[in-house]
Amino acid sequence: MEVLIYLDPGYFKGRKFKEALRDIAEQLGIAGIRVLDSSANPIVAVIPSESALKAAENMPEISYIREAGRPFAVPVAGSVTSQGIFNVSAVYAWRKGYNGSGVKVGVLDIPDGGFSNYQTLVSQGELPSSTQLYTPNGAGSSVHGSACAEIVYDVAPGIDGLYLATYGDTKQMYDAVKWFIDNGVRVVSHSISNFGWGPSQFDTDNDETPEFWDVYLIINYTIQNDVLWVNAAGNNRLEHWEGDWTDNDGDGILDIYGTAVDGNSVEEDREGIQVTLNSDTSTTFRAWIRWSDYPYPNGGPTNDFDAYFECQNGNQWELIAKSEDYQNGQFGQEPLESISVDLNSAGLADGNNHYCRLYIKKYNAPDSDQMHFDVWWDGVAGYWYSYGGDSTYNPVVKEGSVTPPADHPNVLAVGAVNWTDTSKLEWFSSEGPAYNSYLRSGQWLKPNVVAPDWVSTASYGAFSGTSAAAPHAAGVAALVLSAKSSLSQRDVWAILQLTAKDVNETGIDYNTGYGLVNASDATPQYLSWKYPTPENGARIDEASVVINITSLFKSLKESNLTVNNNDYTMNPMDSTNKSWSFQLNNLPNGEYVYNATTRDSFRVWIVRTGSRKFYVDLGEKTAQEGIDGDPASGGWASDQIVSPGTSTVINGVFVWKDSDDGGFTSSCTGKTYDIKGLQLRADGDYIYVMVNLSEIPNYGKPPTPLVGVGFDVNNDGNLDYYAYAFLDKVGVSAGSAEFLDIYDTDWNNVAANDPDSVFVAGGNVIEMQIPRASIGNPNGQIGISAQVYEGLGAGRICSGSDYMTDNGNTVTTVDLASVPFFSSVMMLALIVLGLSMYFRKL
Repeated sequence: MEVLIYLDPGYFKGRKFKEALRDIAEQLGIAGIRVLDSSANPIVAVIPSESALKAAENMPEISYIREAGRPFAVPVAGSVTSQGIFNVSAVYAWRKGYNGSGVKVGVLDIPDGGFSNYQTLVSQGELPSSTQLYTPNGAGSSVHGSACAEIVYDVAPGIDGLYLATYGDTKQMYDAVKWFIDNGVRVVSHSISNFGWGPSQFDTDNDETPEFWDVYLIINYTIQNDVLWVNAAGNNRLEHWEGDWTDNDGDGILDIYGTAVDGNSVEEDREGIQVTLNSDTSTTFRAWIRWSDYPYPNGGPTNDFDAYFECQNGNQWELIAKSEDYQNGQFGQEPLESISVDLNSAGLADGNNHYCRLYIKKYNAPDSDQMHFDVWWDGVAGYWYSYGGDSTYNPVVKEGSVTPPADHPNVLAVGAVNWTDTSKLEWFSSEGPAYNSYLRSGQWLKPNVVAPDWVSTASYGAFSGTSAAAPHAAGVAALVLSAKSSLSQRDVWAILQLTAKDVNETGIDYNTGYGLVNASDATPQYLSWKYPTPENGARIDEASVVINITSLFKSLKESNLTVNNNDYTMNPMDSTNKSWSFQLNNLPNGEYVYNATTRDSFRVWIVRTGSRKFYVDLGEKTAQEGIDGDPASGGWASDQIVSPGTSTVINGVFVWKDSDDGGFTSSCTGKTYDIKGLQLRADGDYIYVMVNLSEIPNYGKPPTPLVGVGFDVNNDGNLDYYAYAFLDKVGVSAGSAEFLDIYDTDWNNVAANDPDSVFVAGGNVIEMQIPRASIGNPNGQIGISAQVYEGLGAGRICSGSDYMTDNGNTVTTVDLASVPFFSSVMMLALIVLGLSMYFRKL
């Protein structure tokens, strides 16, 4: 079986890449694995048996092995790839075959952000060739949306298409979303904050009657069409205040700290949000003030408040900006005021600190006592406080700083963690809980999850903020849907949360939600049948069989075994719940088809393994006769007259005596395994080989050595076939007969369960009967080698091996014409007939 062997990237730290690959290739060779290409990670190799696969799986340097023919995606999305793909474990989802295939993702942005460079990115391979733009709304003037789209493609490089759209108003937003839905988009990534609701009316069903729409209703429409909405949580953790209307001194100004006493003037230390501006930090200051008076669709807000921004000019306060929008119940009005200050235009761009204050004043608000306020701002250099810097007057309220529409209870709101340290929330990433009386009463969890930022993009270079985090989560959602397209958006919303990796505080919290999105756990588990599960098609001579199933990546909640349509509950083998086992007893002769159904520890995925079969054959075996009809004692021909390291023909038997190299001592068992010699005979149909070892192997259970003989049938110095005696098979014991496995250069088993391919274990002697037809019917001179090494089927690979060598080569030449087994055809027939006595009854 040709496979790709993926090494843990940490293995290469502090090591030369090529040298490290060569070391691993050598270890794989010792394990009986044929390496085809070790120039890159993954290594391409051929694994000849399940026991060899097990040995490789237990090498700590190896992170994953998969068949070369399985679907697999690699991050080929251009030359710039987000480092976040590793933080969210996207590579593990790819290794399981889930790369976003069959899924379409929409990226929604605004004209000031947009996708102005998207065509260049497509030509560079940073975006897929299937990328499409919603042209009626335009591409926008910048690249914010493009950077988000790059990240989606980095995480899910197999997606069927990226759909890009901008919007400048509510109708354009609806049109873009409808275009997404009409084109089969399943996930929308939206790294935008909408501080306004955007109340609007337009006709979507062509009945000449307009419907009411706003940002939240468009999100509802998207979700109702089974599309997951992923939204950035906002970057205002240290730039937010919230609270109820309080006017302690009755001057009509919102008392930020609830301690105002002067009813004749603004108390900047009690009624204002005090900020420090410096053009070296930012040349723009912005603020958004909104309150809980949104009675739509029944009418507009009726509580009117205004906002003012002043800065110190000498001993005076100078009004720099104000916002005095009406809120008197008219359609289209919103309970929102916004301030924007350009420091250059305001004469404040001199590199010095300027002390300013933002305050909110009631104009006409009959229900002011029922109003709850949120204020967000950005572009400040810091905060200043009166009364000697008393921190009591710090205006920042981190709680509830998540920005709309991430406060929608059914969107996946995504906070940010730096990709270099995902254990801590970014200092600016907005916190929950969310509160929005328009959507529902009470408070709810936000953000739902976190994802990495400060990652590399072609559009921006380093891309930070929750804007960068959200598309990582959207990409993971695409991976989940590529695993099972029938999942609803609500299913995916739940899966991403339930499988997130807990970070920061223990458990679910308002900083990081459920934790870091985890594509490995969010996609179906990759399961393996674990040794000593019977090999597929194996014939078992025992009435009891143990079947194990192992999870390669995560724990399982349960595992159920089905054997010939009978169900059994498997038992966990250890506290990790990764390995489960069940023993079948009192099995009669016959065929058994089995598989397992598992549920992961998150109760998310139910995974069914592929079916396998084995055969129980309780027939008798003759344990005392070898290939030649005599006890398998190794006494084919005398080797006393053969010098170590040389070979000759004695009475029609080729005798090759090994040099006194001492073999190798196993680090697992402490035993020394040393090939003492090899003998060979032949006739018209078979080649017979005997390998003499220095010690009796530990037959039938690991660790035990593997004995192999290789043949160069065309005598060109390269081995063409490999015959292996797997001494760790269940039922193998000294004196027993067992099928022999013979592999060609493509590692096809050309003698699978062939009753004419057999080996007999006799103490420290292994005798093999190899049909000539299985190795190309060689005649004349052929090359032969022998080898023994330990570790296949063991808990780990044991170092060392012993090879029969001839002047430094592993192949020596034998003339088959000089080693006939029997001159009498009748005698041969009798011997072959005798062999059937100790073969298993099939």
